[in-house]
Parts: sequence; structure tokens; C-alpha cells
Amino acid sequence: MSYLARVSYTGNGSTTGYALPFSYIATTHIKAYLADVETSAFTVSGSTLTFTTAPDNGVAISLRRITPTDARLVDFTDGSVLTEADLDQSADQNFYIAQESSDEAQS
Repeated sequence: MSYLARVSYTGNGSTTGYALPFSYIATTHIKAYLADVETSAFTVSGSTLTFTTAPDNGVAISLRRITPTDARLVDFTDGSVLTEADLDQSADQNFYIAQESSDEAQS
């Protein structure tokens, strides 16, 4: 199965950095799970997620993008300057939510 907003790895006890092969709007949209339990013991920089401590050997690692669906990230207002960055962010939020919904339907 090919997912658009999630990737799986297996821990080896020494590796802390794992590639994020998908784009995201904010690092807070990246979630990490070790053996299906969410953890916050990581940082994200660019396309790499780095765990504070290397996941144990054989532990299932799941990295997912979860874009907020409960609120718009950009709120357009009358008379404001319409920028490419705002338009891109708004479109990206919708696009990412669609990808995540597709992943969920496949799983």
C-alpha cells in the first residue's frame, strides 16, 4: 500500500533520525507513534524527524501528518492584501486533508 501522508519504519536501537517523505504546513502537524502509542519525544527539522532516544530494536514506528480539520489555517478578510503565501497555505490545507483522508480509507 502506498500512503501519501504517513510512513512506517522499524526501530533498530541506534537510529534516531527518520525521513519524512511528505510535506507539511507546521511541525505541530507531525505525529509519531511507537508501537501504536503516540510520543512527543522528537523534533522535526525540514524533512527529518529525530527522536530524543532511539526507538528500541524491532519497535514499529509510524510517522504521520495530521492536518487540522477543525479550523481554517488562513482567514481571508475583505480589504486585506491577498498574498500567494496565504493562497498556497489555504490550498495546501485542503490538499493535505484530502491525502490524509485517502490514507485513512486505504488502511
